[in-house]
Amino acid sequence: MALKPRVRMWGVLVLALVATGLARAEQSQEKLVSAEYEGRKVIMPPDLPLDLDWYSPVVDPVASGLIVRGWAARDLVLLETDQHYLIAVRRSDGTERWRMKMLGPLMFDPVVTSHNVFACVKNYLTAIEKRSGEERWRILPKFPMSSAPFVAEPPMYPNKYTKDWIPLEHIFTGTWNNYVQCFQVRGRLYDYVRTKLNEPVIQAPQYDLFYLWQKSLRLEKGLVLTSPAMMDDIVYFASDDKRIRTYSRDGEERETFLMQGEPSTAMKLSTNTLYIGASSLNASDRDRFTYDRSETLELALKAWRENPLARRIVALTSQYVVGGGISISCQHPVLNKFLQDFWHHPLNNIPIKIYEWCDELTRSGNLFVLLSTDNAGMSYVRLVPAQDIDSIVSRSNDIEQPLLFYPKRTPEEIDPKPYPAYDPNNDGPNTDGSFTSVMLHYAVNRPAGAQWGESDLAPLLRWLSRYTNWLEDRARLNRFRTSFLYVVTGKFLSEADRAARQQTLNAFPPTPGSILVCDESEKWDIISAKLDSQDANTDGLALKKMISAGSGIPLHFLAEPESATRTTAEAAGGPTYRRYEQRQHFFLWMIQDLLGVVIRRKSMVSKGYPMMSDSAVSILVQGADISARDNVSLSLSAANIASVLRDLRDRSLIDDAEMLRLIYRFAGETVDIENILKAGQAAPPPTFYHSPTATGFKPAGRTDPVSGEEKQTP
Repeated sequence: MALKPRVRMWGVLVLALVATGLARAEQSQEKLVSAEYEGRKVIMPPDLPLDLDWYSPVVDPVASGLIVRGWAARDLVLLETDQHYLIAVRRSDGTERWRMKMLGPLMFDPVVTSHNVFACVKNYLTAIEKRSGEERWRILPKFPMSSAPFVAEPPMYPNKYTKDWIPLEHIFTGTWNNYVQCFQVRGRLYDYVRTKLNEPVIQAPQYDLFYLWQKSLRLEKGLVLTSPAMMDDIVYFASDDKRIRTYSRDGEERETFLMQGEPSTAMKLSTNTLYIGASSLNASDRDRFTYDRSETLELALKAWRENPLARRIVALTSQYVVGGGISISCQHPVLNKFLQDFWHHPLNNIPIKIYEWCDELTRSGNLFVLLSTDNAGMSYVRLVPAQDIDSIVSRSNDIEQPLLFYPKRTPEEIDPKPYPAYDPNNDGPNTDGSFTSVMLHYAVNRPAGAQWGESDLAPLLRWLSRYTNWLEDRARLNRFRTSFLYVVTGKFLSEADRAARQQTLNAFPPTPGSILVCDESEKWDIISAKLDSQDANTDGLALKKMISAGSGIPLHFLAEPESATRTTAEAAGGPTYRRYEQRQHFFLWMIQDLLGVVIRRKSMVSKGYPMMSDSAVSILVQGADISARDNVSLSLSAANIASVLRDLRDRSLIDDAEMLRLIYRFAGETVDIENILKAGQAAPPPTFYHSPTATGFKPAGRTDPVSGEEKQTP
């Protein structure tokens, strides 16, 4: 019995030693952790305001390579090096869990589940145990994968395998042969061959891929390039044909959704919401984004409808560019008659609609002309609003050669068919003699390397809105400035007397100009708003000057004479006329190009019509003069120089070509001198001739070259 206290004492001593050892072990572990942190510590610049929780593990660039890519998924941070090492780091504190040598670079982003990390290298799908970093299995699918797989985990992951197949993960992915596939990973215990007769059978897990279903996208020419996603047992695949296809987990096809562009990011899911980025491969970086372009077109149309300045700017452009109309002619008589029939056809009526075309070109910066041709070769044109066109598909090597024009979706037409672009090399009648409707696109204010044009009103929209708000505020201010109230002060015996007096005055208020007589007990005062405009005119003029500068139109064109005299107004009109002349040059070229397409189609179905390559086909498109005053000045300069050049020619100092060139130059015309000389020599002699001394001849110099008005003779 005497030994029991000693045993108790030794037991207490052992427990104390164990506790001390554990405490020292914990202290040493803390020292190791702190030493690891100190070894991974990075000195941050004092002016860099970053609050870092931990630092990445030190990776030897010689042994493991440099880190080239990284991903954060669930509780891990995965790093890939240029020597094809995959390093797993704990996300909470940055501790390295494991690193594994891969066969090559990763094809897609790795997928992290509760038990495994899935990586695809050289089309091999590899499953890495999440905690230890050991390779579970590596399987080669039948077809090359085109997207990162989506992995649906099993309810339970087995700890031990039997000789029967045990289903594991469901894997959904796209393939490069235009399929979407679902296969299942299975595992079992497999007996391998014994090396010697006396040795036991070697057993190890065996894995394979069991294909459950696959769906073809070849008819739609769709290719899945982004990782699928799953929500409520529905799998979502985004393909490059701008569609999101949905399938049940068993492979039953569900709904198909059309996107605004091709998928550019992986799909992300939240509560009943799917997020995916989309962009068009045919879009240019110089163009506006789709939403920005649509908003600009809507605002430009709204400003044209509601803002008088915007309406005036668009109308001025059409009045100067189209003016009194545009005439067309051709030297070939048969072709000229056909062009006139096309120009004045009741279904075209281009002489009237040409003003609408110019308005649309100014308002949106784009003209989408839909051209249809019947079996007889007569063509019909219609404008498709730029707001109704969603995207333009161009050739991969030339953005200025469009192939397709996709219209916007509507509730009546969820998946509209694109308009084919006109291609002169492949255009021709169909087997029934009809032509396919094609679209031609013309754009102004288009940056180099862009597909879409810009509206003339685009840089003015903000300033038009500010000017409108300023004008409304000023009108509202003036309205309140004229408002006033009568205040009557008097001595009343009671509140009832005061209320009765107020009711009487409200019922019969004094009219302006009337005479009001009151006694000493009443005093009348007026309360009015004391509001000052504070140089409102200067602010409004500054806004209008910004609009004038942006549109290239002088202020006196916009009903703002300011302090300009006639001389300054004439000088300010020069750049404006040049701008209208440039727009008219483009507009006439556009008409000529459209007529060329019409003639090509007519010549394909009717005999006697020359092709556009024929030298006899020369289409002349003429527009109205931009300014009559320019014609007066040019005619005076040509008349004055003609007498000088005639004297030089008579003295044989210049030849006929030089004389003609200088006369046309002073007349402001650019012509082919050789052709004019040949035509003049072949022309018959004139039937009449006005000599300078004939009756009714008016010598040069009787007209003001600036105003165009006739001068009074002294």
